[in-house]
This record gives sequence, structure tokens and C-alpha cells, in this order.
Amino acid sequence: MIEPQLSFENAVLKVEWADQHIEKLKARCDSFIQENAELALTKSQDHEGDRYTFESAQQVPVEISLMLGDVIRNLRGALDYCWTGLARVHDPAIKIKETLPFNNNKKAVVNAALATPVGKAFPDAVMLVGDVICTHADFNNGGNRPLVILNRLANWEKHNLLVLTTRLIRTGTIEFGGNMIIGAGIIGDVTNIVRITGFGENGPQVKCDGKASAEIIFGKHDFIKDEPIFPLVRNLAQAARQAVEAFIDAFPALPPKA
Repeated sequence: MIEPQLSFENAVLKVEWADQHIEKLKARCDSFIQENAELALTKSQDHEGDRYTFESAQQVPVEISLMLGDVIRNLRGALDYCWTGLARVHDPAIKIKETLPFNNNKKAVVNAALATPVGKAFPDAVMLVGDVICTHADFNNGGNRPLVILNRLANWEKHNLLVLTTRLIRTGTIEFGGNMIIGAGIIGDVTNIVRITGFGENGPQVKCDGKASAEIIFGKHDFIKDEPIFPLVRNLAQAARQAVEAFIDAFPALPPKA
């Protein structure tokens, strides 16, 4: 098989391999969430009065971050495989993997693509990144947010283990005096304890069934801070698959360079 079809085929395999990792990741995340499905409510007192505190969820197992990193690398790598396949049509002797251009807006990403050997040899590839898969961060003007997230996560993961944390997203039934609150969304994470604070001896009586659900979210990463892993990861995989398919459709067959 000649390029770029060989690289395109390998890109499809990378996405399919990522899909398998995603299913394993989802199963591990579900297991962790189930382990933290019922967190106890305890009562204590301080200068503000009664304090009702949910037990903190466990730390996210490091294996979840490692599995997520595997998914990110496979999906991001699939995009680069497509760009490299075109580069090898232009120069069959090329050894270094070419990187699919990303930038802050359409003009910048088009200019970045034009400056590459691929962009110079294949005008359709420039149109592809600018107008079809839109690998830029100007989301008000068509930027492809899932692909940009994927690119930024991949760059982050090269230097930092992906930062994940947990928060309580929903309690069970909480009753303040005679007022019933069903499924209150009380937010916290593994370092910040959730509080329900009364008002001294005369404050309302608080009752709770003690159940709360934990969810795994991104922590320190600025671009997607506090965003749940799922369905985001599946959206990233879908966007990567669509981008690979766009390359396949745009370059169904190219003759080898003479």
C-alpha cells in the first residue's frame, strides 16, 4: 500500500485502539464512582454552629490518569499520522513524523499549514485544516473545540500526568427544618470538605440520607477545568474519527512521486 493510504489506515487503527481504551477507562471510572456512591454525613460544631460534613471521596486512582493518557496519545497520534502520510507523498524519504497544525484562529492555522511541506504541496490540505476540520480555537467562528482540547491535552500530558479530581455532584435527600431539598448539588473535591452549616442551637434541624455521588473531573488544566471525563472523552474520539475520515475523503488516491 502506498502513501498516504498506509498512514490513513494506521490512523484508523489508532482511533479504534483508543476506542478500546475508552471502554476500559469507562469501566474503571464507573467502579471508582460506585465505590464512592454513599459518603457519610457527620455532625460537628464550631463558632458558626453545627456543621454537617460529607466524608471526602477517595483520591482518583493514578491508573485512571494513565489510561486517559493512553487514549489522548492514540487519538492525537492518529491526526499526525494523516499529516505525515501526505508529507511522505511529497518526500518519500522523510523520517520525522509531521504534526497536524493547530492555532488560535483560522488565519493563523492556514498560515501555519502553508508554511509546511504538506501545505506547499497540497492546497487541499490547507483547506482541510482551515475550512473542514477547523483546527483552531476561535470557537465563535467554526473552531473545532474537541480537536483543540485533544491537542492541548496531548501537549499537557507530555509534561504532566493528567490532573484529575473528584467532586460531590449530587447528594441524596436533604431536609433543613421542614424544607425538603431533593438531590442538592453540593460541590467539593478531595481536599475541600463539603459543608452544610447550621445557625447555632436555634438553627434548623438538618437530616440527610447520607448518600452522595462522586464524579471524576479535570482539575488544574485551565481549558477544561471542572469538566467531567465523560462524555468529553467520547466526544474527543468522535472528533478524531471524523477528522481522519475527512483526510480519507479528501485524498482517496495519490500517485507516488516520480
